[in-house]
Amino acid sequence: MSAAPRVIDDALLHASADDRLDQEQRRLVAEWLEAHPEDARRVADWRRQNDLIRELWAAVDDEPVPPRLSLPRLIGRPWRRRALAAAAALLLLVAGALGGWFVRGWSGGGDGALAELAHSALAAHRVFVAERRHAVEVDRSEEQHLVTWLSRRLERPLRAPDLSAFGLALMGGRLLPIGAGDPAAQLMYEDADGARYTLFVTRGDGRLEEFRIVEEGGVTAFSWVDASIGCAVVGTVARDRLLAIAREAYTQLAAPSD
Repeated sequence: MSAAPRVIDDALLHASADDRLDQEQRRLVAEWLEAHPEDARRVADWRRQNDLIRELWAAVDDEPVPPRLSLPRLIGRPWRRRALAAAAALLLLVAGALGGWFVRGWSGGGDGALAELAHSALAAHRVFVAERRHAVEVDRSEEQHLVTWLSRRLERPLRAPDLSAFGLALMGGRLLPIGAGDPAAQLMYEDADGARYTLFVTRGDGRLEEFRIVEEGGVTAFSWVDASIGCAVVGTVARDRLLAIAREAYTQLAAPSD
């Protein structure tokens, strides 16, 4: 009697997408994917997402650690010594449990929230880019008021990224709801040909950085979340241009506030 075929779980599928399998595991997963096309599509999507993440943050990955975050400087601050010791103890306690989770990749429960961010950004983009007279609630002539207002409502410092290097000028922005009524900010930009792009920003939720790309009806959203904010850049242009805009927006939004 032959042995029952092995079931390949999501942990192995994620490890396959991340190229973390040994030779025997690769063989088993390849056989499974050949017989399960839906799982094959999922792994292919994860691999494309990994490629986009590497493209988006390639420049950041090569940057040196800022002096203010160097370990000697952090340790040298008396008020942080006890905090660092406590954090180290906590990490030792939970490392075993987290190890099994991170091999799964960045999907699961957090993926739902990130998908909601992307879909909300796409929906808001479609509604307001079509407006000729009321595309924004506060226009660029009141940029400082706009940024201060949105920062207060999001309870996070917010800036309007300067995207002039891409030929984009800020039009203004507005406040919108997301989810159960949490605040979200939409900033709108326009190029010389009248094409419009939107930047949709929400509060972060303390999670590790995640990234997602969603396309609906010819409109693309590059979205990400981190501990401070969630953000999506939305437009109808080629992916490489939208990716470059998203990278620049991310760099400016992630920079320390003055």
